[in-house]
Amino acid sequence: MAEKEKKKGSFFQWFFMLFLIPLLFAIVLSVAVMSFMGINVTQLGQDVVKSVAGSEESADDAGASGEELEAKEEEIVELQQRLEEREQELRSVEEELEELTLEAETKESGEEGEEENGGSAGSAQKIYEEMKPATAAAVLGQQETEVIVQQLYSLRPEEQAAILEEMDEELAASVVSGIEGLDLAQ
Repeated sequence: MAEKEKKKGSFFQWFFMLFLIPLLFAIVLSVAVMSFMGINVTQLGQDVVKSVAGSEESADDAGASGEELEAKEEEIVELQQRLEEREQELRSVEEELEELTLEAETKESGEEGEEENGGSAGSAQKIYEEMKPATAAAVLGQQETEVIVQQLYSLRPEEQAAILEEMDEELAASVVSGIEGLDLAQ
């Protein structure tokens, strides 16, 4: 047994003497030569270590990227579903809008028939209701007194008063007397 232990010991000694010591010597000699040449060996070693560590991190990042990619794909599917729902809502709103537009056109055609039968005072009434009193007074002031009386008679008393306040006093007085005459006639 003593011989086997000597052979094992001699093998490790042989390996140590032939490979390890010359390798260490070569490394020390290389570092010395590089330092002599002006190369920063410590910085070079740090760069090598960082690049090796960086490649390991990039491998980890690649695994994380796969997980992120799956999450993004799931999010895309959800967003596509939402988009389809919104498109369906939009279609239903468009259909409803078309129905309402058709309904409004039908009502307008009915109102046009009424206007042809003398209903134009109603549309003028709406116009004067929407105007500012000063503007309405200026527009009405350009017309004959009978027309002014007819237009103001169809408005509410508050609107009549606001417009009359903006008119010339003499014109306003004649319009008020015309409105009173219409009230007495009915």
